Order: sequence, then structure tokens, then C-alpha cells
Amino acid sequence: MVSVVFERYETLEDCDLLNWGGLGDIRFTAYPSELNGAAYNLIMPPFTHPGSEKEYLNQFIEFNQKWIDNIDRRRGRLKVYVNGFLFMTIEGFEEIIPHELNTEKEKQLGVPFNISFGGGTQGLRESLIPFSCSGVTGPYIQDPELMSNDTLSNNPFPEIRSIESQMVLEPNFAGTFMGGISQFRMYTKSLSSPQIQHNFRILKDKFNLFDYWCPNCSNCYTN
Repeated sequence: MVSVVFERYETLEDCDLLNWGGLGDIRFTAYPSELNGAAYNLIMPPFTHPGSEKEYLNQFIEFNQKWIDNIDRRRGRLKVYVNGFLFMTIEGFEEIIPHELNTEKEKQLGVPFNISFGGGTQGLRESLIPFSCSGVTGPYIQDPELMSNDTLSNNPFPEIRSIESQMVLEPNFAGTFMGGISQFRMYTKSLSSPQIQHNFRILKDKFNLFDYWCPNCSNCYTN
């Protein structure tokens, strides 16, 4: 059972959550006509005639220098717990703040917030590039710079089989974790150590988890 908790160095509340290194620095609202160079639509029907359908204000994301300068305001402490036990602490970690895609809502695929958990590097294994600059229409081969050594060694082209790759993520995470994760939870607040240990005590018998506080109490290890 792995629990990851992030805590900013400075405690924030109310409006500071948005404006102290948060989304308030990069999010703005506007009418689509404003961004399309057609602001004159806002002083013409249907805006000047009651009862007619009007444009809606949309939220947009635009990264700027202020967001970059405020990186220290997003710094904090990332704690990793294994079976309720504090396993590792990473100092100076920048907070991960989910935000909308920097495009119109109509162009977004699915929802504006996406999380890739396991299998996120599958595209590296399946990527194709032209075999040579002269034949851009084919034949295509797998990009050797995006492949692991295991994949390279089985390639039909001798010049590619001799390449050694430095890829780390692809051989460990490409594929799928389907069936390997029982529960995945996200909390809107940072859990304390007692709360994380509480969750562990509830689930430890169900999944026969190793107990750091009582190493002889579990049956998952023998001899």
C-alpha cells in the first residue's frame, strides 16, 4: 500500500490558494470572440437584443513569466508511505497542479484533466519514423532512440541491433497495469500520518500486507 502526500512549506487558505503560485497566475476568462479577433460581435446582436442567445465566458490557461517566477511558492515536502510507514521524504518538490488544456473546450479530447498511470510510455514502443530521409513515405521503422535494449536486440535491422539505449521508463512501465491495482484514491487535502496508518489498518488483513510495527504478525513472508 503506497501513499503519497504533498505539503507546501507555507500553509495557504482562501484566496491565496489561487494567487500564491497557483492557477490564478495563469488562468483567465474571456469570450471566444475576444480571442478570435472578432470582439465586435460583443456589441452586436444577440448581445444588444434581450432574449437572444449569447456567448459564454470560457476559462483559458496561458503560462507566463509570473508562473515561472513563483516556483518557490509551489515548493513543499513530498512524503512517500509504504504500508503506513514513512518510507521516504523529498524536499523542495514542486506541487503538481492539475489545470485545463491550453485550448478551446471543443478541441479537448474527453475531459480537460488526464492522468496516465502505468502504460504511459506505450507510445514509445509503437512509434515509427522513416527509414531514411529520401523515403519519407516508407518504409518505417521503430525509433531506436525511444526503445529499450531488449527491443533493440530483437530488431530485424543489424544496424539497429547494435545500438545501446539509455531508456529506463519504457522497459519498466510500457504495457498495462490492468488487474494489478486494487484501489486508487485521491484526496483533496494532505492526510496526516495517523490518517494514513488508519487506512492501512483497515486494509492490511484484506490484502495480507506486511506490518512494519509487527513484522511477525503477517503471513506474507515465511522463513
